[in-house]
Amino acid sequence: MDIGTARNAGEALKQARLAAAMTQAELAERIHVSRKWVIDVESGANTSFHFDMYLKAIQVLGGSMTIGGASESTDGQRRSAAGDDDRDAAIADYFNRLRNRESRYESVLGGVR
Repeated sequence: MDIGTARNAGEALKQARLAAAMTQAELAERIHVSRKWVIDVESGANTSFHFDMYLKAIQVLGGSMTIGGASESTDGQRRSAAGDDDRDAAIADYFNRLRNRESRYESVLGGVR
């Protein structure tokens, strides 16, 4: 599934959970979050979820995440699709903001999770 928005990410999580024959409550218990967190992510209501929790959920469900970009041409050379640089910069910026947010939380909470 192509994930371009948080809503798409939630739908992908829901499809993976259903394919694994797991309930929302079971998934929540396995990744140590509330059932409401799972519901909100799957429905697209929670668009600012922690990416590490999302990845943990995907891994618990037996899935993985791949980020594509460059493609190989017929002459064997790697080529970037138009807009890849902008997309890569946006992704890097997103992850930097997440790290900064978590650093702030950790300093306020003293590393308590």
